[in-house]
Amino acid sequence: MGRVAFYKFFRFFFYSYDLINEPPHLHVSISKGKFNKSAKIWLETLEISEKGDLTDSQVKEMIAIVKNNQKELILFFNDKKSGIERKPLNLTK
Repeated sequence: MGRVAFYKFFRFFFYSYDLINEPPHLHVSISKGKFNKSAKIWLETLEISEKGDLTDSQVKEMIAIVKNNQKELILFFNDKKSGIERKPLNLTK
């Protein structure tokens, strides 16, 4: 699992095998306490593929964060896909 960033209580990541067959996207989970089912967002369209355990307000906030950092997140995904190592990002809202 590749960690991309943390923002507040959101953890942004992808699975290594996703780099092979899928367009740019991220998984997002809540980093509070127990393991949570992740949401999945397509980075180019900002479409939610899976909501996971996030509430509607958390999904709305997560979309805003991804939208404000969209270009950098797509670049991060594509760099990882090409084998370029990167440090986790500092996201802004």
